Amino acid sequence: MRELVEIAGGKMVITPGARVTDVEIARAKPEAALRNPAWKDVPAVKAGRVVVIRDELLNTPGPPLAQGVQALFRAIHPPAQSSMRD
Repeated sequence: MRELVEIAGGKMVITPGARVTDVEIARAKPEAALRNPAWKDVPAVKAGRVVVIRDELLNTPGPPLAQGVQALFRAIHPPAQSSMRD
């Protein structure tokens, strides 16, 4: 996952592969995050930058990973969405 986020131009705010709690995620103050009701005070949630990316696009080896990177890129860089579709 860390590599996919970096390829998409993002930065992990937690230790990749480590188990983390909702509180630890909230303390990291991500600018974009996956949906979780416990994070109502996280900046990404307040700004409406919560995204859901299908698990198979992030965890299936092969071509689906390219789609996952594109989805991550669009989540991290929303204004660039139109150029990713071209």
